[in-house]
Amino acid sequence: MITFKPKRSLKHFLILFVLTSFIALVIIFQNIPLGEKLGVILSLYALIIALNALILYTTHYLVDENRFSYRSLFFSGVIEISNIKKMEVGKTLWVGLKPATAMAGIIIHYNSFDEIYISPENNKDFVHTLLEINPSIQVVNFKNKR
Repeated sequence: MITFKPKRSLKHFLILFVLTSFIALVIIFQNIPLGEKLGVILSLYALIIALNALILYTTHYLVDENRFSYRSLFFSGVIEISNIKKMEVGKTLWVGLKPATAMAGIIIHYNSFDEIYISPENNKDFVHTLLEINPSIQVVNFKNKR
């Protein structure tokens, strides 16, 4: 069993911070007393920081003999490696299942129409590990060959 840690990206968390700041600005312009506004804003930031820490702590990917499994906070699942049809390396999936902590990861296409986005710390090692198990996987945008 091989464990892959997720890539950690400051850019990913800056986007969440900017979105939270936008929500904070909306709250500031509401007709609510200042003390209550500050409490709500600080609680919002604390919640976002705690949620990000939990996501970073719980996200990981495992490759077993025939299976790839993932976990990120509430999301977890198992994919048979023999069912993986294609991997797009260095891409970002904007909609769908994304147990990832960074951009420029891997989009895995499996079964007939299913896809998942992950962001292992090292895309090259992850791709080579899956290709050793199932060499028929089509790999797109993979420039870092061994």
